[in-house]
Amino acid sequence: MKLNGKNNNLILFLAGFLYIIVAVAVLLLPFDDAYFNMLAAAVAICVVGFLLVFSYLINKKWFFKPGWILSQGMFCIIIAILLFLNNYNMLMDNVSILLAFWALLSAVTQISTSIQIKYLQFQKWQRLFLAGLLNLIIFAFLLINPFAEYLTDVMLTCYYMIFSAITLLAEPFSYNK
Repeated sequence: MKLNGKNNNLILFLAGFLYIIVAVAVLLLPFDDAYFNMLAAAVAICVVGFLLVFSYLINKKWFFKPGWILSQGMFCIIIAILLFLNNYNMLMDNVSILLAFWALLSAVTQISTSIQIKYLQFQKWQRLFLAGLLNLIIFAFLLINPFAEYLTDVMLTCYYMIFSAITLLAEPFSYNK
């Protein structure tokens, strides 16, 4: 199979489905230890990050269009490294903050990209703008975290992975003129 720009949608779909599969598996069939659940999620986040960077690099047309795929891939890799480097106690204390800033950085790149593609006359810029606004809400929720007793950090990570998967699966349909 020759790798070119036509395959990047397949890679985005693969990344989105990987997020969904791992998130649902961790939610429905969790390990006994929350640390191993978070490490499973971190592995998926790292793999998706590399898939997003790879998807961006093989599509030469994306070099000249505004986009958030490369930055999202880099965020995923950085978040995964931070999750891998923490020990158990530090990891469970810092997951909400890591997720909050991941959501904030994603929101900023998605909103700025949606504004750019709006001015480039793309019709479906609203999807990315809405995803950015939802990421801002998720950021605020994770900072305030009023339901910390009821929702664990592992569940929040899985829910955010599912939300990110939906955004990734919608990405190939966002650049229609």
